[in-house]
Amino acid sequence: QKGQPATPSMDIEIANVTSVGNRRQGLSIGRSRRVWVHDSEFSGTGGTPPQAGIDVEPDKGDIVQDVRIERCVIRGNRGPGIQVWKDTHDVSISDCTIEDNRNAGILAVDATDVTIRDNRIRDNTQVGIALRKGTRQVSISRNVFERNAPGRPRASLNGRDPRWARHLEVGPDAGAVQIAPDNRLD
Repeated sequence: QKGQPATPSMDIEIANVTSVGNRRQGLSIGRSRRVWVHDSEFSGTGGTPPQAGIDVEPDKGDIVQDVRIERCVIRGNRGPGIQVWKDTHDVSISDCTIEDNRNAGILAVDATDVTIRDNRIRDNTQVGIALRKGTRQVSISRNVFERNAPGRPRASLNGRDPRWARHLEVGPDAGAVQIAPDNRLD
């Protein structure tokens, strides 16, 4: 009814989907709780920004909480492979191939409690993972990073291995980022 808050979607499973050649997003996850996306492909999105393979972005005035993205292929999108946007909490991205996206492989903006593990993140035009504008409580472990940001020079990132410069960008207002030593870098 008009004037009443919308009810979020809950307990959603998206599996065995092939979403290729879309104009705006391969998949948009709006106001929702407990979403499981697995064994699917989100590729070739392009036409209207943000042009992400998967866009986790709540509707204004609400949140997205408890999203698992597992065993997916996200490739060849004009925007980020996976975008995790403002007011999103508790997102896990695991065992995915995230490659050949024109933006970052994974872009998080003002998101909280993001786990990125066991992925293959490669050949993305910008960095493999970009954490910006207030993103916090991020855990990055057991990923394989290859050939991201090919034009970016290798430089030290806060005393870390200089190879991280091509694979991870942490904005000055992002915080509580844990990078495990078991990530593999090209």
